[in-house]
Amino acid sequence: MKKTTNQLIENLAISVQKGFIEVKEEFKEVRREIKELDQKFDERFDKVEKRLDNIDGLVGGHERRFERLENDMRVVKTKVGIR
Repeated sequence: MKKTTNQLIENLAISVQKGFIEVKEEFKEVRREIKELDQKFDERFDKVEKRLDNIDGLVGGHERRFERLENDMRVVKTKVGIR
């Protein structure tokens, strides 16, 4: 039985529609994977940020100690006559 042009067009339209549906589903999967990766990156960056805040706190405390030591050394040098 020979297919008519309308039947061929109808079959082509159905095939194209199925292809679009498959591609749409694949994009949904890709979006889901990207969202998961985004969440993982957010978690990791939060951890890194907390660690940097801790390091900043430690370094900041030492900076003040060094400033006090430098000031004390200036006083000692002045009293000893080195400066």
